[in-house]
Order: sequence, then C-alpha cells, then structure tokens
Amino acid sequence: MRIPIEPETEVSEELSEVLAAAIESARDDAVTLGLARDSLERKLAAGGRKPDGGFGTEQTVYAELARLIEQFGEDAAAADFVSAKASEELSELIEALVDQADEEQGVTLADIREAISHGEAASLEGRGTLDAEDEQAVLAELDRLIERYGADALAEELLRFD
Repeated sequence: MRIPIEPETEVSEELSEVLAAAIESARDDAVTLGLARDSLERKLAAGGRKPDGGFGTEQTVYAELARLIEQFGEDAAAADFVSAKASEELSELIEALVDQADEEQGVTLADIREAISHGEAASLEGRGTLDAEDEQAVLAELDRLIERYGADALAEELLRFD
C-alpha cells in the first residue's frame, strides 16, 4: 500500500538520503522503515554511539525515523519517504523541454521519455548541455521515476535546484 505523503514536507533531506542508501545497499525497494532503523542502529553502534544519546546528525535522523515509525508503522515502505529529485542531467533536459512547452500544458515524465526517443537528448548533446555517455543513465533514471510516480507525473516537480 502506498502512503499518501509528500516526502519533501514530511522528511528531512538527511533522512531521505539515509533511507535511499538503505534501499540501495539492500538493492530492494521492499526495505521498510523498521529495517532502515535497524540498519542505522547498527551503524551508530559500530561507531560506539547510541541512537538516543546526543545531538549528532545521525541521532537526529534516528529520532526523526522513530517518529515516522510511530506515525506510519515499521512495516511502511522506506521508498515512500524518499524525496526524489532528478539528477542534474535530467533536470537540464526537463528544463529545456519545459521552456519549449506551451505554458498552460505541463510536461509529464512520459513527455520527457518521448522527447528523448525523438532525439531531444542528441539535441542537448549538440549544445553541450548533456554528455553522450550520460544518455543511458538519464533514461534509466527516468524509467525509475516513471515506475515510482507514473508516466503522467509532472516532470517539473522533480527538478533539482542546487
């Protein structure tokens, strides 16, 4: 069951990164908040620290994670709480397509995918905005975002502003 939350408003960037790392290290989207908590506990213990002792970044993240578990349960999927933002390369592509689009019509992830298949990535490569070797990584990232949010999700909402 998907939890209807917006990670950007519910979860700190630090916790989002911890959850994403737990998912990546397990190579499994089925990682739960409870498993992420256990992993963070082991990491803290390995460093000789206690989860609830002190005010370090990891302890603060642990406390935030404990609050999420209290609210949503330890079996909630960690992926639901990871804030997804497009990479710099994909953000460049999204921005280029948004600039070209009709102002009243949003650009969806499906629109981005279609534009890539119709040569938009090559156009950006020609302008020096995107490297040729990054195209496959951008496609894989885009496919993951489509799988997570659906093809009709607005691409603009995933822009990275660094």
